[in-house]
Amino acid sequence: MNTDDLLVNIGILRTVLLALRRNHEVCEDGFYSCPKAEGYFGPEDHDYCDCGADTTNALIEATLEETK
Repeated sequence: MNTDDLLVNIGILRTVLLALRRNHEVCEDGFYSCPKAEGYFGPEDHDYCDCGADTTNALIEATLEETK
């Protein structure tokens, strides 16, 4: 694989990763939404993510940073 092919593949990887970024889960009943989701009204701290979006997005961002 030559350098141009590698750069194209990295560009494709970056595009896919950007598409995989997640929003915090929202349910019809805001009590059961992720505490970081808009419309959440449960007792949890609003800085706490229980849907996994923060973890997933952090991994995606770290990979994007490494592929700049």
